[in-house]
Amino acid sequence: MKVTGRYGEGLLEAVPDEINRLERLGYDVLTTGELKHEATTRWTLAAHASTRAEIGMSVMIAFPRSPFVTAQMAWELQRMTGGRISIGLGSQVKGHNEQYWNVGIASGSHGRVRADDACGVADVPNRAVNSFRG
Repeated sequence: MKVTGRYGEGLLEAVPDEINRLERLGYDVLTTGELKHEATTRWTLAAHASTRAEIGMSVMIAFPRSPFVTAQMAWELQRMTGGRISIGLGSQVKGHNEQYWNVGIASGSHGRVRADDACGVADVPNRAVNSFRG
């Protein structure tokens, strides 16, 4: 069984101390998500501060992001932590994407598939990043 805790709800500068405290308390998995704040900076700070826990992104909104940039970031964090990174991609709903992120959505799930495919690059150590086709 793994025990999961959350981080990143407060100030950005508090993230490293939160990670250290949660690891000392014995948490195995530490996650954040895009709820109140942009989460990738918190995810990066947590990955840097962590020494043993899996560092996760419970929900990263996929549509407003470049699939390549997301995959590249995940790959670099994965290397830095020795494979302790996890990422959860969320497509959101059409209304939120158009209202909050100003991203138009075509019919079907093409945008979600592209983001998933790009992030799949980060899961395969020997695959060249420039082999992504999307």
